[in-house]
Amino acid sequence: MLFGNELQPALKIDGYYVWCGSVIRGDDGRYHMFASRWKREHTFHPGWMTYSEVVRAVSDTPYGPFEFQEVVLPARGPEYWDGCATHCPQIIKRGNQYLLFYIGTSFTIEVRKDNLKDVATVARSTKRIGMAIADSVLGPWKRPDKPVITTKPGTFYSFLVSNPAPVIEPDGSIFVLFKTRKYIEKGCSAFFIGAARAANPESPFEVITPEPLFGADSPNGEVEDPFIWIDKDGLYHMVAKDMRGDVGGSEADGVELVSRNGLDWKFRQVAYIRGEHSLRERPFILFDDNGEPLALYTATADGYPYSDPEAQTWNAVCKYQK
Repeated sequence: MLFGNELQPALKIDGYYVWCGSVIRGDDGRYHMFASRWKREHTFHPGWMTYSEVVRAVSDTPYGPFEFQEVVLPARGPEYWDGCATHCPQIIKRGNQYLLFYIGTSFTIEVRKDNLKDVATVARSTKRIGMAIADSVLGPWKRPDKPVITTKPGTFYSFLVSNPAPVIEPDGSIFVLFKTRKYIEKGCSAFFIGAARAANPESPFEVITPEPLFGADSPNGEVEDPFIWIDKDGLYHMVAKDMRGDVGGSEADGVELVSRNGLDWKFRQVAYIRGEHSLRERPFILFDDNGEPLALYTATADGYPYSDPEAQTWNAVCKYQK
């Protein structure tokens, strides 16, 4: 197993749900975490789709604790594709540019306590993937006028696209795994994993998978929240949540898979276990300058926040087991 179960808090913010968590070492030598937060006065679900905002926190060490610094991608109104909520950030660096992938929602339905189910349906259907760009991890961030990965009628990604997992390939291309759903007669399907690629930040992303790589009906099993990297030998690695235990044998634990091309994946090992926590999701691994893993960050909860309003959520960190 790559990572143990000795977790310590990386980022907690009083009065807020905290979810996600993506870390990079800045030019200042400090460690910058991009995460999602929304006020606890709102429900966990669908609050993450209606009130979430991407924030930045900082620490002098990879293991935190991280201190909140600023809201990076605030709400900017439903006239924008990402105007109501931003969520699920993933930060990478390409050359001298920082690329911040995230999802956005935009809707005009009024959010009330008595219509949250309808709100969830509407907001979920507007989830799209964006990529903000900056020359510094401190910003300023140029937000896109349009999503960089969006839906397409008649495909397995016709309802929404979400949860981007980007990596820079050896030739400089940007490869992204993403979560998606398709329209079905009574709403939307269970989710799938697809892949897209762009030659550079100025080029359009093209979905390169005619069929999903993973999903409830896929022989590869069902995974969520992939994080990917490419090692020095060119091998692609993925750590993801094993939704039903079809991949690694234990429901909701993290699994590692490997691939030669980013498309054909094989199970390698269990990467981490959920342990005593109700949820341990959104895995993100930080590497040192030599490409060796330092730490695993996961969104974590001490209860089941979807139904328990008292449950606390935060980003947790654990060290790599050599």
